[in-house]
Amino acid sequence: MVMLTTARTIQWKKPAVRAYFTKLDAFLERLLLLTHITSGQPARGTELLSLQHSNTLRGHHRSIFMEEGLISTVTSYHKGYNITGSAKVIHRYLPREVSELLVYYLWLVLPF
Repeated sequence: MVMLTTARTIQWKKPAVRAYFTKLDAFLERLLLLTHITSGQPARGTELLSLQHSNTLRGHHRSIFMEEGLISTVTSYHKGYNITGSAKVIHRYLPREVSELLVYYLWLVLPF
């Protein structure tokens, strides 16, 4: 993807970069679909798309955890918050195969 020229500047091979990101987008779409279908009762779109793998500097907490080799997602549900005054916390567990795909993505692809 990268070619170094004699002046030590990086020149990207644009077709290779475009092909990589096309494949990455296709993989992430399939991973999102697998997560949605296989993690028990389907999450709302806002719950599923707001999952975070790490804490942020602004105080947002991660919502993806590993427990006994399986990935679990933790989201909250606020529909009855006005009545009860509390949010419901929802734990969903991914099957081992989907958990492994997500771990490989977070470990090998995302840092790249």
